[in-house]
This record gives sequence, structure tokens and C-alpha cells, in this order.
Amino acid sequence: MEYYHPKVAARTIDRDSVFVANVPSILKAKNKKEFDSLMDGLYSLVPAPKLAPNYNLPEEDTVMSVFPVKETANYTVGAKLKQKLVNLYEQHLPVERKYIT
Repeated sequence: MEYYHPKVAARTIDRDSVFVANVPSILKAKNKKEFDSLMDGLYSLVPAPKLAPNYNLPEEDTVMSVFPVKETANYTVGAKLKQKLVNLYEQHLPVERKYIT
């Protein structure tokens, strides 16, 4: 989310503060299902991003990848949230910045 969600990347939402405020609830999760539900709930606090209609391939001279997409297989969140994060990674729209896009 930090690099690919437009609201988080533009720093209009402080993802760290949201996470820290929810740590007590996360620690109280009794099982994986509760944990997954909490993580999905945290993601839903952020407005849904506008995504490209298909995979947003970088141009040859562009550095766009912070990590390889295959690393998303290691995420320890539920399948529903994992798919949302993969879609965000693969179909994100670049965020306009002062110095770069």
C-alpha cells in the first residue's frame, strides 16, 4: 500500500498511525480467520483505489517495481485481501509527484 495506493503514497493517509492504533485488536485475534478479518477491515478504511483496466506494465526506462510480484505469494493475509493487494500492485496508476510520476 505504501508505494502503490494513491492515498497512502501521496501521504494523505498515515498508514503507520492506522496500524499502530489497531495493534491491540490485532494482538487479541484468536485465530487466523479473525486476523484476516481485521487486516481486511484495515484495508477497507482506505478509499478504494482507481485501478488501470489491466496490468500496468512499466516502460523500459522506468523504475516502477519496489519488489517482485512473486513475493505477494508470501503474504500472510487472507485470500481476499491478498488478491486486492496483488491487483493494486499489478494495476496501480502512477501517482503524480512534484518531481516524479
